[in-house]
Amino acid sequence: MKCLKCNAELDNDAKVCGNCGTPIANKEESIEELKQKADKYNENEDYEKAFPLYLKLAQQGDAEAQDNLGWMYYWGGWISKDRQKAKEWLKKAFHGYEKLAEQGNADAQYRLGEMYDDGAAIPEDPKKAKECFEKAFHMYEKLAEQGNADAQDNLGDMYRNGEGVKKDYQKSEECYQKAAPLYQKLAEQGNVKAQRNLGFMYKLGRGVTEDPQKAIYWFEKAARQGDGDAQEALGEMYRLGDVGIDKDPQKAIYWLEKWARQAGVRAQVRIATIYQNEMYIPKIIKKLFTGMKKRRRREMQRRNTN
Repeated sequence: MKCLKCNAELDNDAKVCGNCGTPIANKEESIEELKQKADKYNENEDYEKAFPLYLKLAQQGDAEAQDNLGWMYYWGGWISKDRQKAKEWLKKAFHGYEKLAEQGNADAQYRLGEMYDDGAAIPEDPKKAKECFEKAFHMYEKLAEQGNADAQDNLGDMYRNGEGVKKDYQKSEECYQKAAPLYQKLAEQGNVKAQRNLGFMYKLGRGVTEDPQKAIYWFEKAARQGDGDAQEALGEMYRLGDVGIDKDPQKAIYWLEKWARQAGVRAQVRIATIYQNEMYIPKIIKKLFTGMKKRRRREMQRRNTN
């Protein structure tokens, strides 16, 4: 068995590569479990853990993993920036999305529109981008008619941004209003994504009356289930305050630290930067920078040995 990152030989029961420190995916995990784990690491900006999982999935032909891997190489950061590798993986993702779109996958159809629009993997083509967005819009419409909350929410975004349809804020709001009760039902059943999305709807006043208290309620529900976006949003609301929400440095620190611990170095740097002039939390800054320095030393050691 070899490490997917540095190609070093590994013991069969290895959990971490002894050469570069990369976590090793559990061979018994299903493809869906690997995708969920990789997506969670990626959403929380823990690219060190997301990369080997995406690489394993990408090598097995998963289009979303190829897409994410391509952008990791495109922007660099935890791995060295490599635009050639980025383009290779993004092209593979593009062809994978084409096949999925032919099978009626609305998300894949939408992603094709974005790829024609941004031109990172294929030449920019506004006409084809528009066609893909229009097809995705109609696919989402059918899913929304079946009671799919995400599809209804996506329609709201497309009306709001003018993607595949004429920009229309009134229709956008109508779509959000239809999505809100669907998310409410799922959120009450404990669905963490619905809880987080409902929190943002109440925070932004989309589909519901803006209500910071209800936003806090649903963000906290999702945050307690480990959702990084909800933890970050909750921490920021307590840090900045809102209508009916007093600033609470202690709660802000609690949730932002939870988010940073799973989100990795970039989140830790961001928090330290936010709070560098706020003297009531010198301990957290010291802790965050200490962790960052340790990771940086390991990264430098890894690069020196390769």
